[in-house]
Amino acid sequence: MEAVSASHGVLGPLLGKLTGLLAGECARLKGVRRDIRSLKAELTCMHGAVCKYTMLQDPDVQVKAWISLVRELAYDIEDVIDKFIHQLGNGVQHKHGFKEFFRKTARRLKTLGSHRGIASQIDDLKIRIK
Repeated sequence: MEAVSASHGVLGPLLGKLTGLLAGECARLKGVRRDIRSLKAELTCMHGAVCKYTMLQDPDVQVKAWISLVRELAYDIEDVIDKFIHQLGNGVQHKHGFKEFFRKTARRLKTLGSHRGIASQIDDLKIRIK
């Protein structure tokens, strides 16, 4: 029952984080909004199942194994989302002008590879969810 409670506890904050991403600046980035919505929809269904299983007196071995996988997946998703938020936050500047334009462009070029890496990680997570 301990693994069930731990999984139930990790999914709630993660769903809140995904909701915040949808409402925030990153949702404007091409393709990100769709991926976040997809992750959120799948995790919402999983969260419902975990909540249901927390009501069981003695869940069987298969349920415990599935819940353990969901918990690990939730931690992995949270890590990727945190990396994404961190990188997005590093690029936020409110200065305008010619110099800032070139700095912002250079910064985008430097982080392009890491953005692709995060996109690849999100794709891998979507496959694991399915």
